[in-house]
Amino acid sequence: MFKLVQSFIFTLVVVFVVIFILGYQTEIAHSPAGLDGALFLSSVATTVAAIALLIFGFPLHFALKNLNKDKLSYYIFCGALLGFTVVVLFKPLGNDAFLTLLLQGVIFSVAGAFTAGVFFGIIRKLDT
Repeated sequence: MFKLVQSFIFTLVVVFVVIFILGYQTEIAHSPAGLDGALFLSSVATTVAAIALLIFGFPLHFALKNLNKDKLSYYIFCGALLGFTVVVLFKPLGNDAFLTLLLQGVIFSVAGAFTAGVFFGIIRKLDT
């Protein structure tokens, strides 16, 4: 259980740092994000990642482990599929046009695959 908590915390730290670095150079409403914008973006992304890990990630981790499918490819596939499914079913960014939903789905899929890959790497490193 302690390893699971450690992997949860380390995964969220990685998500926060990566989004902060990427967010620092982006624009929000056509203005440079700067430090405040990067902190805002990384805080929101980390909160979403924490919720996704608790609701979907941990049950999926236990299911893959019980099915002996605990390989990186399964984690990345499930993370990508989950990210796309969330956009298609719940439309968290609004009721947008189909092409916009596809783009959002791709972005959420990449984020889900990245988070799942980080979680897998950390949980495997702690198991050794």
